[in-house]
Parts: sequence; structure tokens; C-alpha cells
Amino acid sequence: IAIYPCRRVGAGTLNAGERHGVRAGAAALVDGDVFVGVVAPAVGNFSSTLIPATRLPRIGARLFPPQGSDPRSPASSYPGAVLKPTARGTWSAEVATAMELAPGMVARLADDRFGRAALGARIGVVVAGEPLEQAPLARRVEIRPITELESLASVILAVPEEVGR
Repeated sequence: IAIYPCRRVGAGTLNAGERHGVRAGAAALVDGDVFVGVVAPAVGNFSSTLIPATRLPRIGARLFPPQGSDPRSPASSYPGAVLKPTARGTWSAEVATAMELAPGMVARLADDRFGRAALGARIGVVVAGEPLEQAPLARRVEIRPITELESLASVILAVPEEVGR
């Protein structure tokens, strides 16, 4: 689905709408497994608006080593985080874990609101971290998006099936 940059800061217009099966809340992916945003609530007949992931108020994620996860370990064994947008176009998260958090770790989607097809999609990469004084095992990390909406010409929408269909 093609994206046309919109005059509203941080949104894109998709050239597909309700008549193409687009529904509000559908996850937008690129390169097979990179989460870049979600379809806004108001879906027109022939177009819709894409809200970039960096404009969402929060995103549930898990942080994985850059070399990938151990297939014998469940995803729940990796640190969870709630990503919150910053004014710099990145995310910030406070993560409580005994695991070492380092630049290069990959944030993957662990938020059920965006459908099963999007779970595990890459969101961003840890670029910095610092300890939190009030919690000895916690760190604040900054995560840079893997890709920016402005650099994209098209996305794939993961539209969940309707129940009862």
C-alpha cells in the first residue's frame, strides 16, 4: 500500500481504505518484520491514515540481544519494556532486569493490541542506557526506530480476520 506524506506532522495517508479491507488498528509492517505504525481510527472508503509507531503513546516490547534469541528460551525470559515516545523521535523505557542491557539490543513488539501477525516484529534498536538511581536493577534505555515513516513508499498492513468470518 503506498504512503503519501500528509500535511499533519507524523502521519501518512494510505491509498487503501474500507473497500480494500483496511480496518482501524491494523499494524503496518515493512521489510517483512519491521513495525512502523498503525491505521488510525477513521478509515475512509478508499484511503486511511497511518499513525507512525513513534507517535503512539506507548508500545509493549521485549529486548533481545543483537545476535538473536536462544530458540530454547521463551520470549518471556527476555526483559519487557513499555516504550514511550520522546521529542527526539525515539523511545524511552525504564527496564527492571538483572540482564545486561547494551546498545545494539533489538526491541521487538510484544503488544497484543496490534494483532498476532505483528507480534515479534522489530521496532527499534537500543542506542543508550543509564542506571536509575532509585532502582538498582533498573535502567533507562533509549531506542531508535529501525526505519522512519518519511523514508517509506509502501507498507504491508496486517489486518486481523474478523471474528465469525
